[in-house]
Order: sequence, then structure tokens, then C-alpha cells
Amino acid sequence: MAAGGLDETIGVLTVQRRALIRSRPPQLPVSFDDSMNRLMGALTTARLLPLIDAAASAGADIFCVDAGWCDEDGGWWDSVGERRPSTTRSPGGLGRAWTASGSAAWCRAPGSNRR
Repeated sequence: MAAGGLDETIGVLTVQRRALIRSRPPQLPVSFDDSMNRLMGALTTARLLPLIDAAASAGADIFCVDAGWCDEDGGWWDSVGERRPSTTRSPGGLGRAWTASGSAAWCRAPGSNRR
């Protein structure tokens, strides 16, 4: 444990982890898949945008939207497999989230040349 306690320890580990991620071979992209973590499948464009920016800032090359994008009313199980973007969660479609930060569905980190 670092002298500053748990927060400092986590901070040191985060710096080291990010250094390792940035030094990876370029052919190995870093992907971020929230799935059922922070958003718990309850995504909206407003909730996705800051997460896309944070993932790109942390070095992610790919941002995966796994759950919740096709659910209209919170009864997600009924809409599993629909594959139609929700119009209530993402008014105007998912395109706004994909074009955020120049992501175009891929969270292209600064310096990344992947498409």
C-alpha cells in the first residue's frame, strides 16, 4: 500500500496500467466494452457521450456498445434481438454517439490510425 493510502495506491496502479496500455504493439487495439458495468444496459446518447470521451482519453481504440441500445422502455428482455436502435434512448439515432469525438463507432484515441 502506498503511503497515501488506498487512493494513492489506486492512482499509482492506474498510471502503471495506462503506461503499459500505451506501450502495447500497435496491432493490438484496446477495446472498451461497458456492457453491464457503469451504464448497466441503461444507455442513452447523453450517458454514452462522456463515456466515449473518457474511453478515448484512456487510450481505447474501440468502443463497444453491447446492451441497451435497442430497448425502448426498460423491459430489455422483450427487445433482445430486435436490432433496431431505440428512438427514446437515442433521439435522432445512435449516429450522434458514433460521431462524438470523431469516434465513428471506433473510439480512435489520439495518434491511432485504425478505422
